[in-house]
Amino acid sequence: MNTLEKNRLFLNSTDVMQMTGLSIRSARNMMQHIRDERGLGNHQVISIFDFSAIFHFPVPFLYEYINTDLFINGPIDEDVARRAYRKEIMETTDVSFLKHKDLEIFMTSKDLKKRQQGQADFSDVVDDVA
Repeated sequence: MNTLEKNRLFLNSTDVMQMTGLSIRSARNMMQHIRDERGLGNHQVISIFDFSAIFHFPVPFLYEYINTDLFINGPIDEDVARRAYRKEIMETTDVSFLKHKDLEIFMTSKDLKKRQQGQADFSDVVDDVA
């Protein structure tokens, strides 16, 4: 990171798309949901604090993601995230934060199909092992 550049505190839909691995339309839907939940105007920027408050991502994690090349702007790898941050922050009671059901309402049908296919592939592997 260049020392003369200012660190970013605001997200755009491309950041959300890269973090989640979802389509740009799904990312825009998520951004609009954040604006609605936080009472922001349609064209107001969304800070990492707004995103964190709605989706329970750790703020330091979001900050590092958008300001460093640590993750090389690919979808967040939960194994890497778990090693970098405390496990209990990254988990909900039943599923991991990236696979949480709350994110499904923002997904396009293509993203939902891709997720369902991935879950089916995983269950096939588990069945094969058992």
